[in-house]
Amino acid sequence: MQNRRSASILYRAALVAIVAFCALLVPRAGAAEGGFLSADSTDRLSTVPHDPAMQEAIRASSIRMVAVSHLGWKETMLSYARIKIYQITGRTRIGNQDPVYTILSMTFQPERWLNARILPVEHPDLLTRLGLDGKWVSPEQIIKNPKLKEFTEELQREQGKKRELDRTTDVLNALEQVRRLGQEMRVLQAYEDKGITSDQLLSLVNSPEEQKLLHEQRRTLAAEWNQEKAYVEAGARLIERAQTMAGLANELLLVPDSESVDGRWVRPVTVNMPGVAAMTAGRQYELDLAMAFARKDPSQIASATDRFLEVVEKSRLYPDRTWRGWYNFYISTNPWTIAAWVYLFGVMAMGLYFFFRSAGFYRAAMVLMVLGFIPHTAAVVLRLYLTGHIPVSNMFESITFCSWAMVLIAFCFELWTRRGMAALGAMTVGFLLLTGASLMPLHETRIHPLRAVLNSYWLNIHVTMMLLSYASFAIAAFVSIVYLLRSLKDSEAPRVAAVSGVGCCALFGVYWLLRIVAPGATLDSLVSVIGTLAFAIGAVLGLAAALVGITIAIRAIMARRGSTPADPLSLAQNEEFSYRLVQVGWPILTVGITLGAVWADTAWGRYWGWDPKETWAFITWVAYTVYLHSRLVLGWRGRWSAAACVVGFIMVMITWWGVSYLPWFSGGLHSYASPQ
Repeated sequence: MQNRRSASILYRAALVAIVAFCALLVPRAGAAEGGFLSADSTDRLSTVPHDPAMQEAIRASSIRMVAVSHLGWKETMLSYARIKIYQITGRTRIGNQDPVYTILSMTFQPERWLNARILPVEHPDLLTRLGLDGKWVSPEQIIKNPKLKEFTEELQREQGKKRELDRTTDVLNALEQVRRLGQEMRVLQAYEDKGITSDQLLSLVNSPEEQKLLHEQRRTLAAEWNQEKAYVEAGARLIERAQTMAGLANELLLVPDSESVDGRWVRPVTVNMPGVAAMTAGRQYELDLAMAFARKDPSQIASATDRFLEVVEKSRLYPDRTWRGWYNFYISTNPWTIAAWVYLFGVMAMGLYFFFRSAGFYRAAMVLMVLGFIPHTAAVVLRLYLTGHIPVSNMFESITFCSWAMVLIAFCFELWTRRGMAALGAMTVGFLLLTGASLMPLHETRIHPLRAVLNSYWLNIHVTMMLLSYASFAIAAFVSIVYLLRSLKDSEAPRVAAVSGVGCCALFGVYWLLRIVAPGATLDSLVSVIGTLAFAIGAVLGLAAALVGITIAIRAIMARRGSTPADPLSLAQNEEFSYRLVQVGWPILTVGITLGAVWADTAWGRYWGWDPKETWAFITWVAYTVYLHSRLVLGWRGRWSAAACVVGFIMVMITWWGVSYLPWFSGGLHSYASPQ
């Protein structure tokens, strides 16, 4: 009886820890727009130009509905303004200014912004190297800096090392593909677009000495680049931001070129195409805007915008008004953050249900789950409508789609079981994923044109099925972790916390040691496997130590509470529940991997090549196959079964995130899935 009561207290304490952890992340939800810098200071903002009358006129006009072509993608003026300001300042707005006003003012009045402190300095060494006087500097301080030429040459030398490192890496990766796939001509020629000829590869295959020299060269270059990377990249960004600010006028591509075969857009005042109504209207519109800013006369902005839109909207190449309206709605509302907040309140309501066993709390939690799922679904559908494909083409889209799939799967399980466990897991993990996605930089969250390699119907099938399986495995892992916490005895909890903490520190030490000792290890080496596993398992042990530690602390307070009501799930039912979720995910994963092999054959001419993504997907499949086999055939139950389920999800995390974010994996054929 005492053990049962202690387990129940541990269970509830773990729920409190989960809710508290989620609550700590709330202030960060949606904070990506704030960038990496602290709050704006009054002193810095006093250098920024501001015209309230012009800003109000822009807000009152239809200028947000104007389309602009940027980086190969058509978007609205509002989206374009946020992206360009982010490229210059690291934020999507400056102070409380309207971003459209800001970017137009920068475009048509660049001289007013040259002395504004809008460029962030991201590395302390840049202050002394360029003689700068603060964390924020003006474009003029960079463009007219007497040390700029010498500094640029220094950066080019350092970036030359990076190019040499990339070249060496490409050669080694090409060599590895030839080893795996054979010396067929299509394999040997696969890297010709990177300047690696078939003769060069054949020469390397037959020369172990040259291969050894290449590996040594890569290790040396990687060690040198890792020492200078932060400084060089920060300096390059600073110069690029100043150049972006100076070249804004040339990037305002307002009108599609009707004579272009590749969908090119142009800046109307730079071309002469008499008789083309859209070009004439665009030229006049740009002149009207320039005149309005020069004279600080906001009276003509609305009428000039309406005249321009009336003409260009007749072009078949111009995005329709409905598409532009929904684009602005998506940008302005940020439905992902809304869903994350609602899920957090749902987690709290479900936590109260597990404490007090009140059916009212369960119903409230389910209502909140549905209310969060509505904007979440709307965001997925909107992204699908705006891009033309299921939103699973990059890391941000995969995170948001997978969290959506988790809530959907959990809702279906709740209709069947009505136990609350699936809903609690889906809303907790869903909140964490959406919060993490909202913290990603804008260049990773913005809508991109689809890469050529992904422009296939297989994207909507293969990747979607993989993410659906990940969603099911994520809930199963959550339920298994809850089981492991519930099964802890009084005497075991301190030992588990201590061992987990020591193991976390040890494995993180191994990870960093490997990064120092072998920074240039190839993507398929034993070093990369050990380092990746050390990082993943160390992170899990760190989370376990935190959960059990908080559980022990709260248990001491709750021990005086007296008797507690019975849990809605027994331990056996808890473990069975995670097993059922894996049964849902495993066949989906199997089909997803199989269809991925078919896609690989159509794209790369082979079904399987032991690419890092493919390798770890196979390891994930093996892990869950072993889990199911051991449970069905060997009769594993209890902690071993739950632990195997958690280990399987560690493999999922390596496959999904590790290959993209951890070192050693940058050269695989799935590199398009990595962050930009």
